[in-house]
Parts: sequence; structure tokens; C-alpha cells
Amino acid sequence: MVDPDVVGGVHLSPVTVRGSWSYRNGNGFTLGGGHTSASVAHVLTDDVAWDNAGLGFNDEGNPGAIRLTRNTAFRNGTGFHLVTAAAVLNANAAADSGEGRDAVLAESARSEGNTWDGGAAPVFTTTDPSTAEAARAADATLPRTAFLTSSGTAPGARMTPREDAR
Repeated sequence: MVDPDVVGGVHLSPVTVRGSWSYRNGNGFTLGGGHTSASVAHVLTDDVAWDNAGLGFNDEGNPGAIRLTRNTAFRNGTGFHLVTAAAVLNANAAADSGEGRDAVLAESARSEGNTWDGGAAPVFTTTDPSTAEAARAADATLPRTAFLTSSGTAPGARMTPREDAR
């Protein structure tokens, strides 16, 4: 059966991604289709991209009002690369971006309370990913970890397994 909301691999209806991790890939979270200019307002909350060779979070040509809240990009080529999207970014953290910058945003983007908006650099409990990259539990939940966690109301993802986030 053909899904009418997916054309050429692009979701034409908004997708919500919450509490997911992407690491050691080319790009982390790709929010567009590359060969289309479909405007889709995806929502990402509490997601983490680390050690990706390219981009941590990427609009890939999607001009939609993508919402990113409490996400973390760590040791990617560029943390947040949203050069097309009319994105809304709140309380996100980016650190140790390799060849690029922590955030490269379109003029139409709204950015507030993120680490690159003039706040202090993130201070993480640990930057050793070994516990995050450990085996998943039998029910496929992500492992418990202190990796990339920060205290209190500091920007960034919470790295909390879904059952703990309730």
C-alpha cells in the first residue's frame, strides 16, 4: 500500500520525534527531502545527535516551521544546520562542533534560549558516550545514562528513557 503522506521518501505530514538519539552517521536528524521543497512543520523534542560526520540537525531544504525544543548536538560537523526552515528553536544545546559552527540558521528562524544565543557553553555531567551506546533493554528502551546531561533548566535534551519522562 502506498502512503499518500510520503512522496519520494519525504513525509508531507508533520512528524514528531521525541527522545531519540542519532550517532555515528553521516547526518543525524534530516528534516527535509533534499529533492523537494515541501514545507513540513516537523517537531523534535529531547533528541540528541552526536559524533555524526556531517550535520546534527538539518532541514535539508524544508522551508517549514520546524520546531526544535531541548535538543542537543555534540561533536557533529555542524550542530544545527537549518538554512532554509522558518524554524523555531528553544532551549537547545550545541557543543564541540567540528568543522562547522554550533548553529547556522535561516534569517526567518527564531532562536531563543539556546546555547548559541549568548548563553554559557553547556556543562555536561559526562561526555563519554559508552553508557548511551550500551545495549538496549529487552523492551528496546534506550539505556539509562548521564551522557550529555546537564543540570536544572540548562538547555539541551534530558537523555531520560521514555518511561522515566512521564
